[in-house]
Amino acid sequence: MEDVALSADLDHALRWWTAEAVLEAWAEPVTEALTTAGGLGHRDTVLDLTARAGGLSLRLSQAVGPAGRVMACDGSPAMLSVINSRVSIQGIRNVTTVLGRSADVAVHRASCHAAFCRFGLHHSPHPARLLRTTGDLLIPGGRLCVAGFSTPAANPAFATALGSVMPFIPDRFALEHWLFLGEGPAAVRLLERAGYTSVTCVSVPIHLRVTTAAELLRVLELVLHVPSHEEAARAACVVWRAQALNALAVYEDESGWTVPFEAIVLSGVPAARTPLS
Repeated sequence: MEDVALSADLDHALRWWTAEAVLEAWAEPVTEALTTAGGLGHRDTVLDLTARAGGLSLRLSQAVGPAGRVMACDGSPAMLSVINSRVSIQGIRNVTTVLGRSADVAVHRASCHAAFCRFGLHHSPHPARLLRTTGDLLIPGGRLCVAGFSTPAANPAFATALGSVMPFIPDRFALEHWLFLGEGPAAVRLLERAGYTSVTCVSVPIHLRVTTAAELLRVLELVLHVPSHEEAARAACVVWRAQALNALAVYEDESGWTVPFEAIVLSGVPAARTPLS
């Protein structure tokens, strides 16, 4: 069973890496909003929670400059291997990887100027705990910046495509409760309940533009973490893919698919660490 789990982990990491160009182009407006919310400067130390294949970590490395530091955290050893390979190939020296699930990352308290979680809360086994404890890792005045999806109505690709594979998705409780973060005051309360103040919420419309059905399904499967190894899961995927393409046919034109999503970017300061004016 352990070998199967390792194989599935590696497969997921490699699939994420090969889809990186499409994923990063899709997420670019969100990435820009996140880095702006973080108020980053050169020499800052920042934390990328649920880093996946490292797309955001590499962007953060540019924002903090050679004298800054980016800690890319993920619970998947295979994902961290992908990040290590990428930074080695590109000669990047200010990104280090940290293995950790949820809040169990080995990072010193009050050591980070900002922490980021881009579309990652539903990949964490303990999202609420992750939000609460990340505040302890921030310096006074440091900000937590979180990007997620707003509501099912504003994200039809996810709202219509979950049913048949939900029983096979790891950490599906987190997916059911944390994929959609709400909008406006409801989203702000999410961080306030986790102990943050001065919370801001920005809505970011994004569009996924792909030319083939395979690309469209690959992105959805990666974001939702649809498994590909279990026989029962593979059978469910066949049904799910057909349902997804049928539901999303309205977004298809002669050259491919343009599928709308609505993201939100939340930013807040841990209440106990709010700097005195």
